[in-house]
Order: sequence, then C-alpha cells, then structure tokens
Amino acid sequence: VRGIGGSSNPRPGRRVLARFLHDAAAVAANPPHPTGPEGSAAIFPDGSSALFVPAQRALSWQTTDPGGDPVVRERFWLTFQPGEIRVCDGCHGINRLGQAGQAPAAQAPQALLALLQHWSQGQGGGDGLFADSFEN
Repeated sequence: VRGIGGSSNPRPGRRVLARFLHDAAAVAANPPHPTGPEGSAAIFPDGSSALFVPAQRALSWQTTDPGGDPVVRERFWLTFQPGEIRVCDGCHGINRLGQAGQAPAAQAPQALLALLQHWSQGQGGGDGLFADSFEN
C-alpha cells in the first residue's frame, strides 16, 4: 500500500488503494460496457479502446480477460489534463516496426469513433462534461 502521507495520513485528494473508475461525469459519458468490469471500456476488433476519464487525477489501467481477471497491467500512473487526448498505436511504441515486426497502425481507431458518436448523440452527458468555468 503506497500513498503520499502513508495509509494513516494521506494527503487530501490522495487515495491509498486504487479504485475502479467511479467519477460520475466520466462514467455517465462513456458508452455502457455491461459485459466488462465496473468502469471498463470495450476493446474493439482493431485493438483500440477509448473512454472519458477525470482530469487531474492519477490513473492507471489494465487489460482483463472475459471474467474480469487482469491480463496486462499498466505499471505507471498518469495524470491527464483537461482536454488532453492520448492515443496509442501499439504496445511499447513504434520506431520502424512494431513488437511483432509489423508496420505502425494506420487505421482509424474504431473505439474513438464509437465514443464520439455516443457523446455527440447526447447519450454521454452533453457539453457539461467539458465545462471548465471559462464559459461564465
């Protein structure tokens, strides 16, 4: 168990133990994934996955099997800033060829398209998700 300030006196906003994605705005904005674990997103046939996550919070993720058991766990915690978009074209990055000797991915990510369609149809909580107090 790790955390700044330790488990008995964590700093405000710090969590000693990791939790599933539970930010109400992010959960409401993401397409439902009834066959996956709480707070999860589907992996599409092209290998892509996309979801809205809360900004300015340390996040990590893992790939799970159909039963929800971890298969691949991300070893780093990342903090995303408001409006930040991150994409991945394959594990461990691409220099000239991928890990399996293949060229970098060139197809459009199916998961990002599905996420944006879900959000644009008003099913994902609408524009309030991106409110940052600059509108006032």
